[in-house]
Amino acid sequence: PSAIPNLRNIAQGHRPDVLFLSETLSKAQKLESIRVMLKYDSCLSIDVEGRSGGLAVMWKDNVKCKVMNYSRNFINLIIEDGEKGDWRLTCYYGYPERGRRKQAWDLLRELRGMSPLPWCVIGDFNDLLSQEDKRGLHPHPNWLCAGFQSAVNDCDLTDIKLEGYPYTWIKSRGTNHVIEERLDRALVSSEWLEHFSN
Repeated sequence: PSAIPNLRNIAQGHRPDVLFLSETLSKAQKLESIRVMLKYDSCLSIDVEGRSGGLAVMWKDNVKCKVMNYSRNFINLIIEDGEKGDWRLTCYYGYPERGRRKQAWDLLRELRGMSPLPWCVIGDFNDLLSQEDKRGLHPHPNWLCAGFQSAVNDCDLTDIKLEGYPYTWIKSRGTNHVIEERLDRALVSSEWLEHFSN
């Protein structure tokens, strides 16, 4: 119930020109009403499937976005920037099932090959790059960290430093068994870093 007021506070407080939502658990009609409430000009949404998933990206008219392609796991946009040049933004949602992580890593590699433009990937990767991305009872399996790190390296992506609290997901809050993980991040290509060097 607090998701909508929290989202409104983020949109009003930080005023992002582009806003990505994953695991919306909502149909397009609901997301359209959220777009209007948040005062965004455009929205592309991917409907929820059953009781999971759902993606939406909203943007303001001052950002020229062109939709390249999309699926249940990503929305690929080209940001047309007359001053600095075009670049690509991928809004990404990794498979939450552990048995599908290799598919998620292969999808990331496939996305890399879709365009030579400077590239930024944001979203919920449902994966950890290292043990430092987790706080809780048991360590994350090293093979999962290594697999995700390998995909990130193969794509020539760099993890953008997170500001603020280091974890983006929590389970069992208020118990002795609390687990916190950093599942959400922004990854950028070396071309993107050069593109936005200042």
